[in-house]
Amino acid sequence: MTRAECKQKLIDLGIAEPTEENITTYLDSITAETKKEKDKADKLKEQADKATELQKQLDEINEKGLSEAEKANKALEEANKKITELTSNTFKSEAKAILSKAGLEDADVDILIPGMVAGLEKVEDVQARANAYVGAISKVRENAIKEKEKKDLDDTHTPGGNPSGDDKKTEAAKYAEGLVKTNSSESKGSDAIIGNYK
Repeated sequence: MTRAECKQKLIDLGIAEPTEENITTYLDSITAETKKEKDKADKLKEQADKATELQKQLDEINEKGLSEAEKANKALEEANKKITELTSNTFKSEAKAILSKAGLEDADVDILIPGMVAGLEKVEDVQARANAYVGAISKVRENAIKEKEKKDLDDTHTPGGNPSGDDKKTEAAKYAEGLVKTNSSESKGSDAIIGNYK
């Protein structure tokens, strides 16, 4: 802080005409406070550095304290975790590939994957389960398509497409049946007349 800034600060604090002695005293007090805070910060930094060093030494002592067997067991555990993780990822990738190839959406595949790989130990089992699921889905799709086609065909009123009955006959079909009935009754009368001349 400059002397001019200090003088303005003293005026702001209520001293109308600060003297040189007032300015010097104020600057000295600010300098002393600043030094005290800096010293405190330096001491805290030193303590933090010391704590970090002590923690590092403690970690080294703990590491040295492990026996060779404990180190081997720890390494084996880590390796087994990694193998399990890699196996799971492989299973998930295999199932996802099969399900995606069958045309399932990614969101649906992500939902199915955990159940698809649960409890399995071999990739072949995952493949078999995924393929069985895809087969079942395909059969459901085929049945749905056949059912839809059958319904559409039934709704068209075409010959052979509506074997169920008269209620869905078109006007043309009803007219044709009427003509056949009329012609057949006239033909009976004609047969009777011809029969009289024989």
